[in-house]
Amino acid sequence: MEIDQQPNSINAFTFAVSGKRHAVLMMISIEHDMKNIADMLKVAESFVCNVKHELMNQIMTLNLCLSEKKKHSKWFNPKQDEEFIDKLQNMVGNNSGQSMGALAM
Repeated sequence: MEIDQQPNSINAFTFAVSGKRHAVLMMISIEHDMKNIADMLKVAESFVCNVKHELMNQIMTLNLCLSEKKKHSKWFNPKQDEEFIDKLQNMVGNNSGQSMGALAM
């Protein structure tokens, strides 16, 4: 039985594009301009532009997610929480013989 040692051409192409994409990201991170990146990696400038555009979209999405979490944290008010805890402790202290279920009603 003979096993084919040749890699699948689609997988090889995907790996090559993936490797180039990683190389472009590394070059962008050290702030090379797009023309130099394209020349050094022997890829089209449009490829570099697309990778950079995808990176910027991911960064914007991440920033949006982080800003939404900050808005959510505005709901937290330590003063109101302290007042609530004090009221709850007073209710429990004044009605120590009742169950929590009865206090909740």
